[in-house]
Formats: sequence, C-alpha cells, structure tokens
Amino acid sequence: MGKIVVILSLFLLMAISVAYSDENTKKISITGKLLSGTSDSAIETASGKSCGFGNNIPGARKIFNACNLDTKCKVSAIVVDDKDFGCIIRKVLSAKKL
Repeated sequence: MGKIVVILSLFLLMAISVAYSDENTKKISITGKLLSGTSDSAIETASGKSCGFGNNIPGARKIFNACNLDTKCKVSAIVVDDKDFGCIIRKVLSAKKL
C-alpha cells in the first residue's frame, strides 16, 4: 500500500510540474487593489493592468487575508500571460497590505 501512495504522489507532482511548465509561467510581483467576485478575483494596478485568479487556487486565501477590497497590496505569484486579462495567477507566493 505504501508503494502505491508514493507512486501516486510522484505522478501527481510530475503532472503539476508539467502543467506549470507547459503554460510558460513566470514569477512576478504586482501592486494594486483587490477586486473580488464570487468565483474569480483580480489584483488591478493603477495603470489598469490586472492579474486575475480563481478564488480556489493555491494560496488565494493569502491574498484575501492580507488585502481588503479596494485597498492597495502587493502580491508575488506564479502567473501566465493572458491577452485578455494581462495575466492569470496560478499560485500565490505571498501577499501583503501596503
């Protein structure tokens, strides 16, 4: 049973790595205001650029705990570029209120 769990864990880690590498992810820091919706939210900069994210992504709770609505904050995250939204946050590394 232990070998099966280890094999499944390794498979899951490989699948996550492939998903991130296939999307041309990059690490960024973005400073802006939190805009929150029911299932999706975003950090919007003063220049109007935004980075959207699903409310259930890894670390989203870090943003909600650190940033109030319409309050300036800084978020470091792994993102993918998106021509419609600017970027999409895949994983939150840190978030702090400014």
